[in-house]
Amino acid sequence: MIYVSFVEIIKKSNDSFTLLYDGPIIGEIFSSICFFIGIIISAIIDKIIPKDLNPHEPKTNL
Repeated sequence: MIYVSFVEIIKKSNDSFTLLYDGPIIGEIFSSICFFIGIIISAIIDKIIPKDLNPHEPKTNL
């Protein structure tokens, strides 16, 4: 389900960049760059949040 959402978002991004910069290759490059920058930002945010406050980390009661 997440894969379908990402594919839809990348397609919309690709279409928008293609219209903005008048070229399908430029649109594809910019949409790919923005996608991977978003992944990197998500990873940085995940590293910044302490593990005991992060709701996505499993809780251990040691």
